[in-house]
Amino acid sequence: MLKQVCDLFSAKRLIFALILISTSAISQTLCTNYAVIPDPATPISASGSGNVYNTTINVPDFYVLTDVNVTVDITHTWNADIEVTLISPLGTEVKLAFDKGGSGDNYNNVTFDDASGNTLPTAGATLSGDYQPEESLATLNGENFNGNWILRIVDDADQDGGAINSVILNLCYADPVPTNTAHLGPGGVGGTDGTSSLRFWYDANNESYSNGASISSVSDLSGYGNTLTASGGERPSYTLTTAAINNLSSMSFDGNDELETSYKGNSNENMSFFMVVNYENTNELDVALQHGGRNTIGFDDDEKYADYVGGENHKSALSNPNTWGIHSKTFANSGTNRLKFYVNNNNTDGFTHNIENRSSNTWVGGNGSGGGTGLNGSIGEVFKYTKTLNTAERIVIDNYLSAKYDIGLSTNDFYTQDNAGFNFDHDVAGIGQATDGSNHTDSQGTGIVRMYNPSALANDEFLFWGRDNKAATIFVTNTSNYQERISTKWRVSKRNDVGNVSFILDLNGIDISGKQPCATLKLVIDNNADLLSPKDTSRDLTDIGGGLYKVNNVVFADGDYFTIEYQDLIVLDDTQFYNGSGAVSVPNDSDGCYKLLVKSTSNGALTLTEDARVREIEIEAGGVLSTSSSIKLQVTNGIVNEGELRLVEGSQLIQTHTSAANLNSGSGSLHVDQTATTSTAYQSGYWSSPVRNSGTSAGTPYAISQVLKDGTVPTAATASVGEAVDINFISGHDGSNSSTPIEISTRWLAKFNNASDWTRFVSPTAATFTSGEGWNMKSMGARFTFRGIPNDGDYTFTIDENKLSLLGNPLSFGIRCRCFY
Repeated sequence: MLKQVCDLFSAKRLIFALILISTSAISQTLCTNYAVIPDPATPISASGSGNVYNTTINVPDFYVLTDVNVTVDITHTWNADIEVTLISPLGTEVKLAFDKGGSGDNYNNVTFDDASGNTLPTAGATLSGDYQPEESLATLNGENFNGNWILRIVDDADQDGGAINSVILNLCYADPVPTNTAHLGPGGVGGTDGTSSLRFWYDANNESYSNGASISSVSDLSGYGNTLTASGGERPSYTLTTAAINNLSSMSFDGNDELETSYKGNSNENMSFFMVVNYENTNELDVALQHGGRNTIGFDDDEKYADYVGGENHKSALSNPNTWGIHSKTFANSGTNRLKFYVNNNNTDGFTHNIENRSSNTWVGGNGSGGGTGLNGSIGEVFKYTKTLNTAERIVIDNYLSAKYDIGLSTNDFYTQDNAGFNFDHDVAGIGQATDGSNHTDSQGTGIVRMYNPSALANDEFLFWGRDNKAATIFVTNTSNYQERISTKWRVSKRNDVGNVSFILDLNGIDISGKQPCATLKLVIDNNADLLSPKDTSRDLTDIGGGLYKVNNVVFADGDYFTIEYQDLIVLDDTQFYNGSGAVSVPNDSDGCYKLLVKSTSNGALTLTEDARVREIEIEAGGVLSTSSSIKLQVTNGIVNEGELRLVEGSQLIQTHTSAANLNSGSGSLHVDQTATTSTAYQSGYWSSPVRNSGTSAGTPYAISQVLKDGTVPTAATASVGEAVDINFISGHDGSNSSTPIEISTRWLAKFNNASDWTRFVSPTAATFTSGEGWNMKSMGARFTFRGIPNDGDYTFTIDENKLSLLGNPLSFGIRCRCFY
């Protein structure tokens, strides 16, 4: 058995300089680096004593510290001359190193970390690695790290000097993710776990009835489990597509239908109700919601909005039959004018109602046992809160309902991306503060995007967002930039400026199994709908657990688009490379996370110009992947090749997976040249093939003529005349490396496979070889081209006692004997 047990190539040293702001997460603790790398380095004078050198590091973020680490790189002779102090924006000073290191020179990327097990030396030493500071950095925990930090260096002796090369602050904080769940209700107001003030929530669009079907139950989205039920002739009918409300679903009632729940609301509560409703002109009382034993939402005999609460009739001045509208009302159990009617967010009426203590089951679309008549009309959505919603909350909910059902608002229509031609109608949510100072600062609603913690919220400021479709979301390849993009995009409406916000993406229930652990989800924000030229660098999302991904300090402008992407592909077509980390986006050694996809249009003219490492390769039919000379192409997993892979002039293909299986497939071919080391007809050489016949599965025997071709014309990036033509195998004794094509005598071919002697005169066209088996051939110094599917995986051979086998390297790259057993 051939088995690789050591590295084939020595590691290459990468030298780079970064000015970096990078984020990492452990559980829900985040650490961010803030670096200053002066160019040129800040000089430390060799003359004078007591000189002070301050390096200022500005930190724009606002978080409470939980841990601080500092890394410094200082060139200086006689380390004992230096005193290093860190000063926080609040003025707290921490001694890091005072007169340490004796006569040694330089602080070589020294990290001060309370958790280090190393103490600073006093004797002569070059300082490097990590050390405990002289005073604990934990003193800074609990401070807000926004502002200017100072690393102060005092050189307290003459004659020795140097330079400050870099300072990096590593600041950690507990990620401030709210633990409440009151952001999942309508528009993001209220929770859905059965503990919030959202007491019931019924939405026809959440049901799965066919058009015209009788409705026997409607689920409660509030989490309280207050399911509506009906039976027999009391069942309303289901309208799957209602043109007047954005082609959404609704429940239709004929005056004798009603849905009931055993939830017993009390008429003396603080309450808020919303209903998307269309009622007919019947000249009779129509009850749409019976709650607490009273007609809570209804329409009287002259078709005006009405109720019978507290034993009194309250009638609006507004009549709006045969028209879909958003009707809401709020009840307060103290004060005057405490019952308020709203239609499409316009406060139409106010009453001071009697407060009584009544409770009963709740009916939707009918009156139950409370008298009156049922509804002649339709309901799309209805819900109740056990509190009087504030102005900001009502504005958020009304804008959610307005966008969803395409119903215009009379006032406070702040979300405009649902307007004609925009159509970002779905999963609308919002945060903001009304002119009266009331606010709502944390919303997700029915979608997967949550925003909260606005940094600069003031009166009359709102931020809304909605998406452009209601289909289930999946990640698909965007063929414009070959990123894996979620199958929807969002747009923002912004009224004035709420500042920056925290952003959480909820991917629970969404398949992201195609994303590699090494790939990063990104929030992409653009002022163009194609989202191909982000106005700001894409923001990395941090996995905070539970299917949630977060980024802080996000700033949106009015009308911005945003979406979510991650990279899985590096792509080559006939015009360019996409997404590689090298020059002009070619892949390089840092791209091991990604798959290299070669499109059918690639003709080989664009080559791999840097050593590259990728996860896997797919070459479409007709596509060509070519290297420049002496390139190492390393692949972690398999290769699906329906086109051509051309290794030019000393380039090598290396596969590093540890699976015993051969992961390569396809009907395409690898082209790789090999020049014979024997130069005359009187010398033989041992050969084995790095490929099998194209289109065959691993282990399929091949013939020499299928994989070994005349390489007189060397493999180039693009196909050329005379390249890889068939060898002329002749029966005579003499061959020729100067003929076209070259001639090889079949008398020169032999194999030795678990035998006591050679098998001579092997037919070059007989499929008698398997990968790893070798043959003897007189090759006269000719150049040959191997063409086929590259071998990989494990190869096992059995050799009987007192038998011999000629085995050769079955792989497409060189091996060292000491690496195998």
